[in-house]
Amino acid sequence: MFVMLTDGVTDVMNEQPMPIAFGRKRLMRLLEQQDTSDPKLVISQVMNAIDQYKGTTPLRDDLTLLAFYIDQLLVTDLGDMGLMNVQGASK
Repeated sequence: MFVMLTDGVTDVMNEQPMPIAFGRKRLMRLLEQQDTSDPKLVISQVMNAIDQYKGTTPLRDDLTLLAFYIDQLLVTDLGDMGLMNVQGASK
């Protein structure tokens, strides 16, 4: 599974007097604990964790989170142009 995001996801702050960002390490631990390959469920679980972490703290940035799975990848040589055509079937 591929997960792509903007820094708004890792920069979410908590409610502490000295706010701490959600961070890359916390996100990676969360993703490593996932027991699913369903992108919708992964996004839902990450967003729930972010909501719990931030509490009532307003977001300081936009959040973009994309998860997808590719189950087949076809690479075609386009000959003399030196290009490769990549086609994937995603779930």
